[in-house]
Amino acid sequence: MSKIILRSYQEQLIENLRVKFSLGLKRLLAVAPTGSGKTVMFSYMASAAAAKGLNVLILAHREELLFQISETLGEFKCDHSFIMPGVIIDQRQKVQVGSVFTVINNIGKFKNPDLIIIDEAHHFASGNTWSKVIANFPGVRIVGVTATPCRLDGKPLNDCFESLVLGPSVADLIKEGALSDYVAFTPDLVTADELKITAGDYNKGQMDLMMNKPAITGDAIKEWFKLAKGKKTIVFCVTVEHAKNVAEAFMSAGVSARAVDGAMDKLTRRQILDDFKSGKIEVLTNVNIFTEGFDCKTIECVMLLRPTASLSMYLQMIGRGLRVFPGKGKAILIDHVRAIETHGLPDEEQAWSLSDRIKRRKKIDGKNVSPVKVCTTCFAANQSLNLFCTYCGAPF
Repeated sequence: MSKIILRSYQEQLIENLRVKFSLGLKRLLAVAPTGSGKTVMFSYMASAAAAKGLNVLILAHREELLFQISETLGEFKCDHSFIMPGVIIDQRQKVQVGSVFTVINNIGKFKNPDLIIIDEAHHFASGNTWSKVIANFPGVRIVGVTATPCRLDGKPLNDCFESLVLGPSVADLIKEGALSDYVAFTPDLVTADELKITAGDYNKGQMDLMMNKPAITGDAIKEWFKLAKGKKTIVFCVTVEHAKNVAEAFMSAGVSARAVDGAMDKLTRRQILDDFKSGKIEVLTNVNIFTEGFDCKTIECVMLLRPTASLSMYLQMIGRGLRVFPGKGKAILIDHVRAIETHGLPDEEQAWSLSDRIKRRKKIDGKNVSPVKVCTTCFAANQSLNLFCTYCGAPF
C-alpha cells in the first residue's frame, strides 16, 4: 500500500493524459509548476502501467534526479532497475530509470518500452540525445513532464510533442496550500539591460564581469542578513568561481555556506546536499545545478545573483523556494538582478503554448517594461495595479 495519496489536481492531470491517449495521440507534454509533485504523478503512472504488464522507461539527465525518481517509485512499491554508469541493468524489471546519456549506449539491453516518461522534458529537442533515444522506439506512447514547456531560448516544443496537458497554475497551488506564499524583494544592485544575449540567455562572460565583484556580493549578504537571516537559502550564481566566492563571503560573515558545481565529485556533492537538507549548512551556492529537479522542501529563501533572459530559467530557479513544509512562513525571494521586473511575479499567469515562442517583454528607450511595481521604501515587488505596497503600505 503506497504511503502517497494523490492530490485532486494530480489525479485530474493524470486523467487528462489518459483521455488524450484514448483519442489516439502519442506524444503528450504535461505541465505543472515546480513543487506540484510531478515526480509523484509520473511515478504513479509508471507503477500503474507496470501493474498492467507494460514496460516503462523513465528518462532523466542527472544522477540526483534518478535517485529522487527511484525513491518515489519505492513509495509506490514499484520494483525498478537503473540504466546508469556502473550499474548492471536488470532486464526482468518492468520499469527502467535511465540516464538519457547512458540509455543511448544501451539500446537493446533492456525490454522495449510501451511507455516513455521524460523528466524535465523542455530539454527534448530534435537531433539531441533525448530525441535519438526516442527514435529507437517509433510509435511508443510518450509523456514529457515540465514546469516550463519551452526551451531556454523561448522556442516552443511542437517539434517533439503533439499536445499540451496543463495542470494547475502557481496561483492555484498557493491558494490551495500546495505551494508556499511568498514575498519578493528586489534590492537595487544591478540591471541586465546592457547585457548581450547568446544562445538564448545573457552572455556568461558579461554576466560574470558584472556580478562577480566583492562589492556586489557584500551588498547581497547585507540584504540577506536584513531579510532572511537564519533562513535556509539557495543562491544562484553565474560561474563556478562566482559561486565559490559568494560561499566564502558568507562564511567570512559567520554563516555556514558551501558551493556546489557540476565538476565536483559525486560523493562530496552528495554529502554537501545531505548537510544542507539536515541544516548543517545554511546557505548553498550553485551554478545551474539546482535549476531543475532539486527536491528540498525546507528551502526558505532563494537569492538570485544570476541574471537571466529566459523565462524558463527564471521560473525553475524561484520555484525551488515555493515548496511547503510544516511551520514555514512565506518564502523569501531576493532578486538582485531584476529578474522579477523582467519576467513578472512567480504566480503570474503564463500563456503556455506548443506553437508560439515566449515573447520577450516590450522595451521603451532600451529598457524592459516591468510587469511589477517595486516599492522604493522596502524594495518589495508588487502587482503593477497596486496603489500601495502590500508589505509596508507605502503609496506608489
